[in-house]
Order: sequence, then C-alpha cells, then structure tokens
Amino acid sequence: MTKAYKIILSSGGEIRIDQDELNSAMVAVNTGSMGKMRQGIFNPSFLVAIILDEERVSGLERAISEAEGHKRLFPDKEVPIPKGLKSLENIFNNIKKLK
Repeated sequence: MTKAYKIILSSGGEIRIDQDELNSAMVAVNTGSMGKMRQGIFNPSFLVAIILDEERVSGLERAISEAEGHKRLFPDKEVPIPKGLKSLENIFNNIKKLK
C-alpha cells in the first residue's frame, strides 16, 4: 500500500507529501535548507513532525473496500479497484519564474 505523509509546522500549517517526496523532505531537514514539495515550501526550522497522513490512506482503503463490495454484489459488472493513492498536484506548475 502506498503511504502518504504530512509535514506539521509550528505555525499550525501542514504540507501533504507523497511517499516519493519523503526523502527530499528528510534531506531538507538534515541540511537545514528550504524544502520544496509539490504542495508547498517549508523551512525546517519550523518543522514539528512528519507523520503518516491517515486521512488520505483511510480514504484509499475505503475506496478499495467499496469497490470490492460492489464487485461481490454485481459480479457481472466491471468495477475498477484503485491500485494506490493519486499523486498530489504540483502547485508550482503554473507559476512563471521571475527574471
């Protein structure tokens, strides 16, 4: 099962990250440099914790359970079962770089 995480900040904010971003977040923390994730930028000085994002993971588990239940009720119908979490959108894609 794919995992998802949240970076909890002392300001009260949080940044959701995918499993493939965890290493980049840890590098930022270990080097003290700014971390740029798909959903935001964080300063490791304000990091409180990196925790499992139970909300996203339980949502996926619920979707899989519902699809499997539907498949048992209607065995003749094709029911797609989710394979994993959808990757987070990169919020920086549409930002133009300053010169």
